[in-house]
Amino acid sequence: MKISSILSIVLLIAAVSMTTVSAQWNDGDGGVKWQMNCRYVGDYFALKPSGPEQCGGLCLDQSGCTHFTHGPSPQGEGHCYMYNAPNGKANDIGANGWVCGFVSHRINWG
Repeated sequence: MKISSILSIVLLIAAVSMTTVSAQWNDGDGGVKWQMNCRYVGDYFALKPSGPEQCGGLCLDQSGCTHFTHGPSPQGEGHCYMYNAPNGKANDIGANGWVCGFVSHRINWG
C-alpha cells in the first residue's frame, strides 16, 4: 500500500470524527452539544472539578471555551477539561465513562 493511500485513510478517519458530524450529539442548554463515551485529548486551557452534568455549563460560562471533556476521578466526581478550538477538534469515541461536547455557536462551521 502506498504512503499516499495510508495518509488518505488517516485523514478520512480524522475528518469523520470531527465535531462537525452532528447526528450523534445530544442537545443541552445554551447551544451545548454532548455525547457519552467520548473525549477530547490534547492541550486544555482550564480544568475544574465537576460532575458530568455540569461540564457543558462550565464551558459555556468560560470565555473562549469551545469544547469540553468530563473525565472520572477516583477522588470524587471528576474533572471538566476545557479547550479552545473554534475550527473543530477530533474526539476519541469509545472512551467509556467519559463525556465530551462543544458549544455550537462558538464553532466556525464554514
